[in-house]
Parts: sequence; C-alpha cells; structure tokens
Amino acid sequence: IHGQWTWEAAVRRNDGSRFWTRPTIVGVCNEAGELVRTVAVRTDITKNKVSQDDAQKRLLLERLNDEVYVFDAGDLSLHYLNRSALDFLGWGAEDYRGRTLADTNSNFDEAGFRARVARLQSGEVDQLTYESLHEKRPVEISLQLDRTFDGSERFIVVIRDITARTLAETWHAIGAWISAQDRAAG
Repeated sequence: IHGQWTWEAAVRRNDGSRFWTRPTIVGVCNEAGELVRTVAVRTDITKNKVSQDDAQKRLLLERLNDEVYVFDAGDLSLHYLNRSALDFLGWGAEDYRGRTLADTNSNFDEAGFRARVARLQSGEVDQLTYESLHEKRPVEISLQLDRTFDGSERFIVVIRDITARTLAETWHAIGAWISAQDRAAG
C-alpha cells in the first residue's frame, strides 16, 4: 500500500437531491513501489454534516433574547425552539417534540399563515417581517424559509416582543399631540 487520499465532497444525484460523501482512495503498489491499482471507498456522511450544521445553528440561536421557532414547512411540526421561546411557552427542553406551530399560539390561523408564506415559498421574497399580536402582546415577527442540504424546507421564525417600543411610541405620540394642543391654545 502506498498513499491514501481522503476528502469530503457534496454530490448531486441524478434526481437533483444532494448528499455529502467522504471518498477514500488507497493506492496499492507492487514490490518495486509502482502503483498497480487503487481501491476506493465512498462513505455517505450526510447525516453527520446535517447534524453538525444544526448544532452550530442551535448554539447561535440559543444566545438570542428573541424567541426562535424552527418548524417543517409542510406539516408545521416543530424542530427546534430556543430557550426564550420555551420560557415564554412555559415548556421544558423537550416539550416541543411531537407538536406543531398551532400548539404555540391559541389564535393560530393555518390558512392565513399559508397565504402569508406563499411569497417565501415561491421565492418572490427572502424574508417577511411584520407586526402582530402573539398571545396578547405586540410582537415583530421575522420569517425566513430555510432549505436544508438534503432539500427539505423549514421555516425559521424570530419573534421579538415590542411592548416597550410600542409603549414608547404611544407616549411620544401623546406628547406630540399635547405640544400641538399647547401651541394652538397659545
């Protein structure tokens, strides 16, 4: 045996799907040291790569004070909730398993949600950001569609509580109105 080469590569199948592989090629030499043949082995490492990517994303998302929800674009099953989302819902670390997005909001309207995200799924826009009420509090919702390496789609939603901002804007508007009234009076 003389020499071994190993690397990682992304490969596209005939059907368009992708997978990660780790090819290893070993050179076999004769007694004179001449290469006479090679032996190649290719190992599918897609699950490991996807797991590594998910772990890195989770570490980043755990640091956010905003709530983060990651769920399947098809059946809306929950894949991940960061600590802020779990705390808001009063759930433990594994309580999201087996649940869907509808379980996170008592007023969830699936038909309305599907209509809203159609622009994301069609590729018309990369992100949606809007304000709404989430369990009786004003929030800003940022929504993105993530296409994973294996071709599946999931949504990533970041929910920011804007109660303090909304209150400050209201007080500012009231102050401006009072000032205008004072100027008009005289």
